[in-house]
Amino acid sequence: MADPPSPPPSPSSESRPGGAWGAALAYINESTKFIVSAAALYVLVAYPNVQTCWCILGSVVNSINGKIMKQIVNQTRPEGATKADPGMPSSHAVSLTYIFSHVHRA
Repeated sequence: MADPPSPPPSPSSESRPGGAWGAALAYINESTKFIVSAAALYVLVAYPNVQTCWCILGSVVNSINGKIMKQIVNQTRPEGATKADPGMPSSHAVSLTYIFSHVHRA
């Protein structure tokens, strides 16, 4: 007797690599907040000036505003998403917009 067909993979699992490479990417993904914090600390120590302090303070305020906007908009993520929190506005888009605006102004 033949085994029943397995259900098709979810869209999110199709795009994720498996094995050691997938584990390494997952580790890097979970470590990004520490990497970014270390980079900010390095920049603050290497360039201790008012401009650097304002840039880092603005980045923190921008992050808080993004989290508040995410709760206000409260748009759900697409089905099969790996995260359960609201998806919009995108944290990456908010952060990159701030960085671009700050660099462009400087």
